Amino acid sequence: MKNAFYLFRWPLLCLLAVLAACEATREQVPEMTVPVLPESFYNYSNVEMPFVTARDFANGGMVVDQQGLIDFAAPPSGSENAFELQNVTDAGATLGRVLFYDRQLSINNAVSCGSCHRQEFAFADGKKGSEGFGGKVTPRNSMGIVNVAMNNNLFWDSRIASLRQMVVQPVQNHIEMG
Repeated sequence: MKNAFYLFRWPLLCLLAVLAACEATREQVPEMTVPVLPESFYNYSNVEMPFVTARDFANGGMVVDQQGLIDFAAPPSGSENAFELQNVTDAGATLGRVLFYDRQLSINNAVSCGSCHRQEFAFADGKKGSEGFGGKVTPRNSMGIVNVAMNNNLFWDSRIASLRQMVVQPVQNHIEMG
């Protein structure tokens, strides 16, 4: 009997060590919740924006000589993103907002788009690399997505030019959302 213990001692100790290590690194999956759409859609189609110019933001709001300011051109009206903006409805934009914070889009129900694109950081994350699924880190940080429809080059490496293509990339990325 004593010989049997010595024979299986190391395999048993190794098995216990592996089980203990697995327990320590197991991810805690939060309880799944169903995303809830509001009773009435948010009003995205008739948002009144204040008219501002570059002068309003330059130099802390003080009036500056306009000749020194750069005249930023509007995005080309023929771009795909400009076309997509014309088709946005209040119902579609509200659904997009709910899905943006829905953790069920990730493989373990733990990560949403809003996990990295944080509103308090202009919808970026303020980190060198974004933490994704399983503690893995992306090669770059989450790009700010404020006014993303005005961009024709999306992601830091400009690999996507269309909002329609952009929204599925993180869901399909094994690091970002599993």
